[in-house]
Amino acid sequence: MGLVKGVVMLIVTGSYNGQDSLGDECLLKAVVFRIQKILPSSQILVQLHDVNTPFIGSFATDFKVEISNGLQTPLWRAEHLMRRLKMPKSFINWARWHVVRLFSMLNFLETRRIEANLCAAEAFFVYGGTQFSGQWYSLNAPALLASAKLTHNAGGKVIFGPQQYGPLQTHERAELRHFLLKFVDYWVTRNELDIDLLVDGEADRDQRLVYDEVFSATELYPSSRGQAPEYFLVNLRSMTFDTNDEISKADFKRIALLIDELIQEYQLPAVFFGVSDSTFCDDASVLDTLKAHLTDPTKISSVGRVKDEYELFELAHKAKFALSMSFHGCILSGIAGCPFVPVTEGKYYDHKYVDFDKYTGGQGVPIVSLSTLDVKETLDQIGAYVSKFDIAQVEQIRLKASVTLDDFYQIALPKVQQ
Repeated sequence: MGLVKGVVMLIVTGSYNGQDSLGDECLLKAVVFRIQKILPSSQILVQLHDVNTPFIGSFATDFKVEISNGLQTPLWRAEHLMRRLKMPKSFINWARWHVVRLFSMLNFLETRRIEANLCAAEAFFVYGGTQFSGQWYSLNAPALLASAKLTHNAGGKVIFGPQQYGPLQTHERAELRHFLLKFVDYWVTRNELDIDLLVDGEADRDQRLVYDEVFSATELYPSSRGQAPEYFLVNLRSMTFDTNDEISKADFKRIALLIDELIQEYQLPAVFFGVSDSTFCDDASVLDTLKAHLTDPTKISSVGRVKDEYELFELAHKAKFALSMSFHGCILSGIAGCPFVPVTEGKYYDHKYVDFDKYTGGQGVPIVSLSTLDVKETLDQIGAYVSKFDIAQVEQIRLKASVTLDDFYQIALPKVQQ
């Protein structure tokens, strides 16, 4: 595609990379919605890995934005090709950049157009998610940092919105610290651990820490209240995000025992929901494994992959609580007035949920760890939390979060016009 023309040209990129993930879809909507509210005359180009998905087709029309591939496209194409061919991880790590260079050569004109847009942009905005975390760093950081550098060196502004940066390896942390200092005009994070990872001391600490974009999107996603509970919700992922391995049978057995106890405690069935499919992490495939460990498999049903956030809102309205491994599975359930309990597994999720209680307004949400789960203790913790859960506190903290994020955008986006 050609260059975008308009009063302000913003290139937006982030977690949505053509993979099927509800949280990433909602993040993109929330970011563009807020930018368009603050800069209504802006021309926005969204750069992605894969532009040919049903979601992106409808999103581009609904939000009136232009779409193109980004510099991350060859990297993701190379990775997907080698994984589809079931190549060993050691070979993929060795061959990745050779295949990327080959794809870039074969798509020379497309690459030049992408670079030209980055150099012409008045701002390059990298929004939230976990693209700089754990295993995703090697897939996203090289292209995103190179893109940001192109915009910066051409005189444009570089803005990194709220996201999660850890866990990081030592060399990744050093690279990001250097890059943020040299090339980024303004950045914030949604995780308190990231501030200590990326800056020294207390400088700008309060200004750096904000809330998740979707949670803060009170105009796009107004809070609502639940109804009389008919079930409780369950979401689990099929793989670890530290190693890409399958979650162990022992972990499934422990969480299944907890679900058994919750069914008995509340005399309610469980309803399983997915927020992604096999292009990212096949949630629905978990159900058969989970059922194999349940005392009575008939007590859990499944809605499969929810088609969008509004279907999840409707499910959450009738749920006693939601037990979810997905960060945004929790967030979206909470927006709909449902108590939410996160499930963690490994360093990636441990980092993600370290300060998660701020999303309840400090109501003491328990964090369920698959590897160290004590069923009796966790059952008591969930019971105490659910019994006193106050949606009004979540609504209040959402309003605070929205104001905090508005302040960030008001500071960061005017830099585009300076």
